[in-house]
Amino acid sequence: MKVSLAGGTLSIRAVRAWNVLDLWFLRRLKNQTSREAMADGLCVTWSEHMRWWWRGGWRHAWVAVMSGRRAGYVRYDERALVSIAVSAWARHCGVAMALLRQVQGRSVRPLVARVVHTNAASLSLFRQAGWIVVPFGGATTSFIERRYTGRAAR
Repeated sequence: MKVSLAGGTLSIRAVRAWNVLDLWFLRRLKNQTSREAMADGLCVTWSEHMRWWWRGGWRHAWVAVMSGRRAGYVRYDERALVSIAVSAWARHCGVAMALLRQVQGRSVRPLVARVVHTNAASLSLFRQAGWIVVPFGGATTSFIERRYTGRAAR
C-alpha cells in the first residue's frame, strides 16, 4: 500500500502479526497515545503488559511496518474491543485504515471501538470505515462493525 507523506510517498510494507520483539513497541505506543487520546486514558505497567501477553493477547494483534519502522498497531481483546495506535511520525497517511482493515471481520463476536469525543481522527476513521455509532453515553463514542447490525453494507 502506498501512502503520501510530506516530502514523498512511503509504502506500508506489511501489516503483520505480532511477535515477542514487538512487546516494547506496543507498550511504549499505548502509553504515549493513552496520555493523548485513548478512551481509557490509562498507562500500562510492564507487569500488566506481560500478563496481557501471556494470557494470549498477541493472538489478536498486528503491526504496520512502514519504511522499515513500526508505524502502529491494532489489536482486539477477549471482549472484542479494538485498540489502534499510530506513531506520531506516521499519522495522517493511511496507517490506521490499513490496520483497521486487518481486523475487520476476524472476530467471531462483533468488534467494538470506544473513542473519546475529542479524538477527531479516530472518530473520522471509524465513520469512513463504515462502522456504526452505538449510543453509549459518557465521554466516549462507541462504534460497532456494520456486518453485525443486520443492515446491508454500503
